[in-house]
Amino acid sequence: MSGGEQQRIAIARALVRRPRVILADEPTGALDPDTGRVVMALLEEVARESNAALIVITHDMAVAARAQRAYELYDGTLHEVEDPAALTRRAEAGHSGDEAGAEQVGSESAVAEPPRPPAEGDPEAEQASSPHDVAGG
Repeated sequence: MSGGEQQRIAIARALVRRPRVILADEPTGALDPDTGRVVMALLEEVARESNAALIVITHDMAVAARAQRAYELYDGTLHEVEDPAALTRRAEAGHSGDEAGAEQVGSESAVAEPPRPPAEGDPEAEQASSPHDVAGG
């Protein structure tokens, strides 16, 4: 049995119970690109038909670019990707998921720095974490 067939069987077994959340950790990692696209289309179709959330963890930027919402983990923090389709362009330009925030600028690669939290003692940081803001009072 091929890797793609094994993957599809594993997906079918997991989805028999019609879960509300589908967690897929590297669902295409061991597959060739064509089979990976078939597996992703299957997951997306099942999630759509069963009104389930599909959460995919991947290093494959082409897979990540299929998402409606995408996040990258770097510096120990999750950062939302504004345009998931840009992940495909980044992958085509030869950037891996480890080069978070990289964008092609002309013929050079520029790495966008992630937003940094305000420093301790910063009045904005203290105001943002104020219990009055959280409690609404």
